[in-house]
Amino acid sequence: MEGTINTVYATSSPRQIWVTEFGAAYQHLGNDKQQQAQYLENCYKLFEVLKDGNTRKMGVPFWFAWDDRTHYNPNAESFGLVEQDRSGRPDQWRRPAWYAYRRVSHPAAPGRVDFRDDFESGISRWSTYRENIAWSSSYSVSGSHSLYVQATGPQYMVKGGPTSGGACTLPFVEAYGLRIYEIAVWVRNPSQSSVEAMLYVQQLRWTT
Repeated sequence: MEGTINTVYATSSPRQIWVTEFGAAYQHLGNDKQQQAQYLENCYKLFEVLKDGNTRKMGVPFWFAWDDRTHYNPNAESFGLVEQDRSGRPDQWRRPAWYAYRRVSHPAAPGRVDFRDDFESGISRWSTYRENIAWSSSYSVSGSHSLYVQATGPQYMVKGGPTSGGACTLPFVEAYGLRIYEIAVWVRNPSQSSVEAMLYVQQLRWTT
């Protein structure tokens, strides 16, 4: 890997290299999840020391993937940091690679973002794209209400099958980089059909 990085950097210098996907399934490493974690840690440590003077040759490397369901994989290879079944405690479904990833992330300081009270008791802060949304008092986690969503968006293909939906968004307030933010959601599906929900964070910059 080091030779490949040096070769690519030599042809693109002075631009840093961005790797949008790299990883290893533990099945490729003797079916050993600890070896997958060690591989991840070794790679990120290598990226730290490969430099051109004071400039790191590797700009941004993205591990592939968060879990094994984020991509179509007919060979059932496990690249993810977590198990697919996450019904138990976090320490039961986090793979060793998850902890290795935390060790190499180097946050500057711990951070926390608290949503205002209307996160679970009002709908005013939510925005949506082609969704029917309402407020329900039947189910809640820590507040008095929960968001009820009925997907009405356009169909698109996910893992070989059609699905429909849009997006509901809720903005963070005063969320800064170089800190760890852990975000979790509860999703309840009252129907008999399968439902796939996705959670992601988008960084936006603006001036006032």
